[in-house]
Amino acid sequence: SDSVADIVTQTSYIFEYQELVTVEKVEPAIASLSGGTHASIYGSGFDEDKQMVVRFKSQINSKLQAYANITHVATDRIDFIVPPGIYVGIEGEGLATVTVSANGQDYSSSEAM
Repeated sequence: SDSVADIVTQTSYIFEYQELVTVEKVEPAIASLSGGTHASIYGSGFDEDKQMVVRFKSQINSKLQAYANITHVATDRIDFIVPPGIYVGIEGEGLATVTVSANGQDYSSSEAM
């Protein structure tokens, strides 16, 4: 039978450092509730080799969220199509917070509204 020391040495982990993703602004600041608006997020830490994710989260009901269809990624800009049901950038019922992730789990602490 394996000893604890054998089990510990047989297990290894690979850690990968993720550069900090920041969001500075979203343009345009207003999008149609029906979706389909072409928009861009400006910031840093974006990586075209990663599976970037743009998430919209309702500020009225935090359980409501949607994900953008990303069309292009550069190191300082992500182009995407706004999903339906999200109204970005002005005060009102449809106000959403926009965050970005490079791995689909950890989202930027900076956000655009």
